[in-house]
Amino acid sequence: MKVAVVGTGYVGLVAGTCFAQTGNNVICVDVDEEKIEKLKQGVIPIYEPGLEEMVKQNVKEDRLSFTTDIAGAVRESLVIFIAVVWAVLTFALRWETGVAYLVGAATVSK
Repeated sequence: MKVAVVGTGYVGLVAGTCFAQTGNNVICVDVDEEKIEKLKQGVIPIYEPGLEEMVKQNVKEDRLSFTTDIAGAVRESLVIFIAVVWAVLTFALRWETGVAYLVGAATVSK
């Protein structure tokens, strides 16, 4: 199955890698071009035991790829997971929902 995961932070990168590890073809998408380039080079921005090896294995086996093209990833995928920041801790130490991140990830031009 072709899966897109929007967001390559802790949730998105780990989830996308696990989906690929179970045999799915996964496209991980992020707006951060530098992060995507590093992921393409095998540089993992977070630590999770075993994650680096799983990412490299699934990239090598063409089940995991990285892009900044959200529209293309969505068009190619049967299932889309949105794993973006949805809340921001303010200086006043109260949570504010970051609905703009969700709307931005969910709004894709055709």
